[in-house]
Amino acid sequence: MESTTSTGWKEETFQQILHAFPNGVVILDQVGKILYANPLAAQLLVEPLQASYGEAFGYQFTPNGTTNLEMRTETGLNIIEMQASPLEIDTQKLQLISLRDITADQLFKEDTEKALEKMKRAWEDSEEKFRAVFEYSPDAIMLIDVETAIIIDCNQVACYMNGYARDEMVGQPISLFDMDSGDGETALETHKRYQKRVRAAGVLKYETHHLHKDGTIFPIEVSTTIITLNEREMLLGIDRDISERKRTEAALQLANEKLNQWVHELELRNQQSNLVNEMSNMLESCQVVGDAYRVFGHFAKSMFPENAGHLFILSESRNMLESTASWGWKKADANWLENKLVFPPEDCWGIRRGLPHIIAHSGDLLYCDHLELSDSDELHPYLCVPIMAQGEMLGVLHLQTIADRDIKKEERFAKEVAERFGLRLANLKMRESLHQQSIRDPLTGMFNRRYMEETLEREIRRAIRHDRSLGIIMIDLDRFKHFNDTFGHHAGDALLQEIGLYLQTNVRSEDIACRYGGEEFLLILTESTLEAATDVAEKLREGIKHLRIQYRREALGTVTASMGVASFPEHGSSMQVVLETADAALLQAKKAGRDRVIVAQKHNH
Repeated sequence: MESTTSTGWKEETFQQILHAFPNGVVILDQVGKILYANPLAAQLLVEPLQASYGEAFGYQFTPNGTTNLEMRTETGLNIIEMQASPLEIDTQKLQLISLRDITADQLFKEDTEKALEKMKRAWEDSEEKFRAVFEYSPDAIMLIDVETAIIIDCNQVACYMNGYARDEMVGQPISLFDMDSGDGETALETHKRYQKRVRAAGVLKYETHHLHKDGTIFPIEVSTTIITLNEREMLLGIDRDISERKRTEAALQLANEKLNQWVHELELRNQQSNLVNEMSNMLESCQVVGDAYRVFGHFAKSMFPENAGHLFILSESRNMLESTASWGWKKADANWLENKLVFPPEDCWGIRRGLPHIIAHSGDLLYCDHLELSDSDELHPYLCVPIMAQGEMLGVLHLQTIADRDIKKEERFAKEVAERFGLRLANLKMRESLHQQSIRDPLTGMFNRRYMEETLEREIRRAIRHDRSLGIIMIDLDRFKHFNDTFGHHAGDALLQEIGLYLQTNVRSEDIACRYGGEEFLLILTESTLEAATDVAEKLREGIKHLRIQYRREALGTVTASMGVASFPEHGSSMQVVLETADAALLQAKKAGRDRVIVAQKHNH
């Protein structure tokens, strides 16, 4: 069934369930217009409801209650029970109308009353007439002695319904098949209590169970009154087997449970979909991958409220997975988790196979090695879903149950989350990579000259705003051309890489190390005085001289560097002036014999 409702629903499962529902179903919007109706609803209401989608429901009903509706058809008058209950799907407040034909139930109640009255009149007329009504009634009828509870007579329908011949029933107590005995009472005591209820009610109607001769128990509906025959009081009971009706009601209840379960799943799915969309929107605003991990951890608590979990991401070297976000774990799990936050890719079956790996119960043996279970550890059901994008493995989403919920039910949504996050993460990594390429020197990995100029301009403005100084160190490797000529350009590249690594690892994290060009480097020391910058330069110069650099297992000899030191605002009020001043100091160091640090002279202007 592929019809589309006015709300745009195309949920195939929803349509299939309602299409096969054992009673009529109509769904109304908050103003009472028809959104959906199954075929049985149209049949019961004798209306082409599908053509009325978007129009008002033309029948009065009691909200959150039951209303009986009389429908006149070609075959007579039908009585339709309408039960209304609220329904909320994806924040939409709807009304669910359940329709059931109760004509037969109503007719039975009316028929039994008429039958009792008819039998009384028949007895008053003649015993022969009473016997005819008694024998040919379509329902089971029994006459029972008021005092002894002994069956005086019964018709053939009663015999057939209970599985006995008439001579097997007549003369026997009603307890032969009546299941309505009170706790701790004798059958006769129960009967006396029962006849008092009949006298008080006049006509007592109720449901009970009978025990068939073959041992089966079946439900019946009973209408009982007291009549007097030949000056003898008797209980006149009219019974009807309601097994089929009970089966229908049970099927209806089961279908209602399935519908409620499906509605709950639909609401959960809509909530999950909204959360994934919100997460995706937040990820679009992330500038670095670290922000993406924090966003995922924030939303994971709501997306997987009944599961604890980890977001494991593959390292740049692709030899290790590390937890970048976690949620749902109890404090008692801290020690157990401590050694499980980093592991090699081969320890996860999900990574190995490139497919979700599910352990549904503790008896499963193919659990992942990254759980590091000991003999005393309990294996909880879990799920590992690979995170991939464009054929590249990025990580794995690990979920573990903390509530009584089948972990298999999480697979579909977990795959959707992993796929959406993987695409956003891959785009973010690519954007970050392109950004790094635009600001990094490809040979040394240091910041390039373009980034240096932008950063120095920004740091000077910040220094002015906070009334602080800024140190500049310009570095040039001594006799680098001679080095290249002696050992070759590849060795020269290796030397530049080693010097770049040394400079980056020997300055503060807030300082900025750049390749200025060729064999020249520049360091921006934030919030640093001229004296402090000079001390740093001396330490770096001495450290470079003691580096032992090799290329293809061949020692490249001692390397020295000349350095010029300047500061802002002491040596100029602009980036250009400070750079020129540091460069002049570097040139002076070169002329003075190299392998030395020269502090720039102050400008008079």
